[in-house]
Amino acid sequence: MSTKTATKATPKTKKKGKAGKVIGCILGVIVLFVAVTALVSVIGNSANMKKVLSFPKVEYENQLVPEKDAHGNYTFVTDADLKVLQLTDVHIGGGWMSLKKDAMALNAVASMVTAEKPDLVIVTGDVGYPVPFQAGTFNNKASAKLFAALMDQLGVYWTLGFGNHDTELYSYFSREKMAAFYGGGDYKYCLFQSGPDEIDGFGNQIVVVKNTQGAATQLLYVIDSHSYTGGDFLGILWKYDNIHQNQIDWYADTLKTYQKENDLLYYAGLGSD
Repeated sequence: MSTKTATKATPKTKKKGKAGKVIGCILGVIVLFVAVTALVSVIGNSANMKKVLSFPKVEYENQLVPEKDAHGNYTFVTDADLKVLQLTDVHIGGGWMSLKKDAMALNAVASMVTAEKPDLVIVTGDVGYPVPFQAGTFNNKASAKLFAALMDQLGVYWTLGFGNHDTELYSYFSREKMAAFYGGGDYKYCLFQSGPDEIDGFGNQIVVVKNTQGAATQLLYVIDSHSYTGGDFLGILWKYDNIHQNQIDWYADTLKTYQKENDLLYYAGLGSD
């Protein structure tokens, strides 16, 4: 004859069971929230991309087309003025919380560029704003794709320098990866170059303006001023970095190079006074 011993749940076991169910419910809610917001972001960004691709191209009478010079720098050739439109802090969030503001920002950029018809657009920081509590995402490439597609759709040449929000520490993509994205050749009108490996930062670049005799009349420098410093990795203390000495040396050296080339042209009687 066998006997069965009944196991009675103790108060401690019951509490553990209830705690496990509560934790399971909380985790379930979090997973559902993340899934829903991610889906909303995808749908919203797709709608904004559709809007971007609906803008007409900017109409130019005679658009200047840059080519790379012997130093590998994009160069515009003109005896007239070069019209440059500077933009900053476009702050495209690219997430579910910023979709409406993103649409407004993209529309504003398209309106300004279309009205001004610049030869070149330079963005001096913060195309993106993937701050999670305001944008609802950590994906800093989502905003970059929207802006790059917009400029290609408008058919206007452009480049940018990075701001702090373009590549926050908590963002998915580093400065190096974002530089590879912009400079990868996927966007016809993007003139971004990552810059020399031997100096600090990404996006140190020169856009050159030359006259029809070949003399450099303007050098437009875009220099990476980096992000945060002094251990302020998240920017909470507002300790911003600046341009480093090797970047200043690069600026001085490249300036001398073009000055020497201009001197040679001048003495040869080919350059301008």
